[in-house]
Amino acid sequence: MKLWQRLVTPNPNFSPDKHRRAQLHNTIVLLLAIVIVLYLPLPQLGGFNLIITLFLLAGFILCLVAYGLSRLGWVTQGAIILFLWLLIGVVSYIAVSEDRYFISNLRGVTPILAIPILATGVIISPIFSLLVAVAGAICISVVAFARSKVGFPDLETTNEVIAQLSVPVVLLLVLAGLSWLFEHNIEELLQRLRSQNLELANTNQRLDQRRHEEHHLSQEINQLSVQVSNAFSSQTTGTSDQLSAVVEVTTTLEELSQTNQQIAGAASQVAESASHTLDVAERGSINIKESLEATILLSQRVQNMANAMNSLFDQARQIDQIIELINEVAEETNLLALNATIEAAGAREYGRRFAAVASEMQRLANRSRDATEQVRSVINEVQAAIRASAEISKVGLEEAFQIVGRAHKAEGTIEEMVEMVQHTTSLAQQISLAIQQQRSASSQVVDTMRQISEVSYQMASNSHILLEAVNQLYRAANQLRDKTI
Repeated sequence: MKLWQRLVTPNPNFSPDKHRRAQLHNTIVLLLAIVIVLYLPLPQLGGFNLIITLFLLAGFILCLVAYGLSRLGWVTQGAIILFLWLLIGVVSYIAVSEDRYFISNLRGVTPILAIPILATGVIISPIFSLLVAVAGAICISVVAFARSKVGFPDLETTNEVIAQLSVPVVLLLVLAGLSWLFEHNIEELLQRLRSQNLELANTNQRLDQRRHEEHHLSQEINQLSVQVSNAFSSQTTGTSDQLSAVVEVTTTLEELSQTNQQIAGAASQVAESASHTLDVAERGSINIKESLEATILLSQRVQNMANAMNSLFDQARQIDQIIELINEVAEETNLLALNATIEAAGAREYGRRFAAVASEMQRLANRSRDATEQVRSVINEVQAAIRASAEISKVGLEEAFQIVGRAHKAEGTIEEMVEMVQHTTSLAQQISLAIQQQRSASSQVVDTMRQISEVSYQMASNSHILLEAVNQLYRAANQLRDKTI
């Protein structure tokens, strides 16, 4: 069976239509060759006829030639050669048949022409079926009329010849017509099938392209989901860190706000004590020129320090400005407390109460400074400006020591005490005003930090929700990719 399939299978490079015709041609050729071999007479069996033997051998050779032409792609030429030989063989057999067998041979052998008639319609074209049928009918008619002219007893008249030829000729023509109709319908059916196959191939190609695009799209969605997931994971981590930092800053600012309230109370007490001391000191007025000059110099130094602090305020943000304001107030309070202590020491008994208040003020100022140091660890960006303010404070402190030296020279004078008390009262009022402003600003900062904390918490929650949505998109992309594979 495999050998037969290999023999009848044509060249694989043929078109589908030519492949079909060549396969049918090869099948007919091989079957005809087998029939010729089976009917080939042998001398030792008797009944050997040289003409028939040569004719069959010629047919076998023509079968080989037709098969070779088909393998080379010349299917039509091979079929024409083979079917002409078959037509010639049938007509020759009828022509040389004996008189007594002529009629039976005419009716019995003529249907053999149905083979080339049907085969040519399939292998070559439907029109060739009609040509073979007409050629066969003409040849048979010519032979029949020729035999009638030589005195054939059963075919003495033309009507008798026509009567004997009618059945074979009509049979051949009907077969040709059926072959043409059948092949025409088959051709239309094959054409529709080819069109449908082409359309189906185009549809499959579009589906493959669409599947490829969907697979490519799912890969892109997958990659995008991974990138977005990584971004949201990083954002969630950053938001959590930011939320922790905001909570820490908020707690520190709340503690600082409480310290500011205590400083505000102490500043009020200092202001009251300074007012009382001023009332006592204003009872005397002796030489205050030297102390006044020292006070003016101290004011200039303090103004320089204030300018430096203003420069520091311009460099920091709103929170940094508030922190530095607290630091400045703490430094001024400490300096004023020191000055007040010195002045109280100069005032002796009159300055004891003032010295106690100044000591409490100094303690509260130190607490305020400690609180600002805690906040300063969070705000490292303003260290340079703080160093500048420290240098200016150092210069101011040296000038303060000079004032103390001058104060020792005039410790017995009430004018010096009055001048210093006036200055202390002014500073105490400034401290009180600054503390009030600082308290208001601290409250605003605390409220702002709480709002930031709430927003950060909401961002963290939303980040988790978005991360879950991205993971769902990632899973959906994987499902789409699995379906397209």
